[in-house]
Amino acid sequence: MSSFAHVPTSDWLIGLFFLSALFTALVFVEIASRQFQWPREKVRKSVHIATGLAILPTPLIFLTWQPIFLISLLFALVNFLSLRFGRLESFNRSTRPSLGTVFYPLSFALLVVLFWGENWLIMLISFALMAFADAAAGIVGQTAPEREKFSLPWDQKTLRGSAAMFVVSTVIVLIGVLLLSRGADFDWKHGWTIAVAIGLLATAAEMLSIRGSDNLSVPLLSAVGLVIVLLPGMAEQFLYGELLALGIVILAYLLKALDFSGGVAAFIVGSFIFGVGGWIYSIPLLVFFISSSVLSHIPKRSASAAQGIIAKHGRRDARQVLANGILPAVLVVLSLKMDKNTAFWLYLAALAAAMADTWATEIGLFFSKLPRSIITWRPVTPGTSGGISVAGTIGALAGAGLIAYAGWKSQELF
Repeated sequence: MSSFAHVPTSDWLIGLFFLSALFTALVFVEIASRQFQWPREKVRKSVHIATGLAILPTPLIFLTWQPIFLISLLFALVNFLSLRFGRLESFNRSTRPSLGTVFYPLSFALLVVLFWGENWLIMLISFALMAFADAAAGIVGQTAPEREKFSLPWDQKTLRGSAAMFVVSTVIVLIGVLLLSRGADFDWKHGWTIAVAIGLLATAAEMLSIRGSDNLSVPLLSAVGLVIVLLPGMAEQFLYGELLALGIVILAYLLKALDFSGGVAAFIVGSFIFGVGGWIYSIPLLVFFISSSVLSHIPKRSASAAQGIIAKHGRRDARQVLANGILPAVLVVLSLKMDKNTAFWLYLAALAAAMADTWATEIGLFFSKLPRSIITWRPVTPGTSGGISVAGTIGALAGAGLIAYAGWKSQELF
């Protein structure tokens, strides 16, 4: 509470005016849209963009972060309650279930806490990607014919919508990097490298969204990406890491190791691991991915008993990729601030755990003997969580050991 005690009175008064103006505008839009029967999706996008334009100048208006943080949280709460009770339907109701209007102010609140002050331009660039590039993707995507649409497990996307997201994101980041240079001699090659790298990351985050979660994932992932690429020597490495991840994902998709959602998730995870960690972190991940993909395509004697727990053709989706890859990716990013050896061994431990789980299932399914529950010791269906067998346990040990060996060799080589 002491941090709030130091907020000047002028900031609270400006905050009250700002809050009143926003609420008045939203009520006006609600009344006008009902009166004139404005299309809801267009109203949503208009409010999305207009709110972004209103929020962007806040670091120049407020001296402290607390009032705008509280206003953002209040709007997140109001939008959640209006969704819950069917209010403000003109911009809260969409053609598909979405919590986007809740995530929108919540993401800005998080950006304010993390980047207010010296890094305020990173905060605004990241927020602008959500406010304008994401809106452009939605507007352009609505014009696409059915043949251009591709389905994810939870949503539909379009090629032209994703292309619009990438182009607008890249332009926004380039403008932001120009502002960050503060009039110094600008290296256009370096600027474009940063812009393309973050544009690719933001586009992948938007493609993978579920129920409006891109309003959270796009700005937060972009902000983390910006912090990384603005470090000396990291922009080129991160872009090369993205290109490596993209190449591997395309190959894996063609070989039916990943479905489309899994490919997008793998691109995000791989971009951070390859782009931040370099080869020393990349080699163990490649060993994990290649060996697990090979195992998943070996015919299983017990596959019919798994009853859909394991995908028929071995294609991994976004949930499986993220379950195995989020922790390793986070640890690679944290390695920028942690002791290098500690971060690397924690990363290997997380990857070894994922490898052990994957190999235990794949190898266990190869044998016909039913596994037993580790809790009740009764026979269970192959692939069931908590089911263990001798073959699966040996597979887990072998998989974890292979990751440890790959990590040891990568340290020697790089």
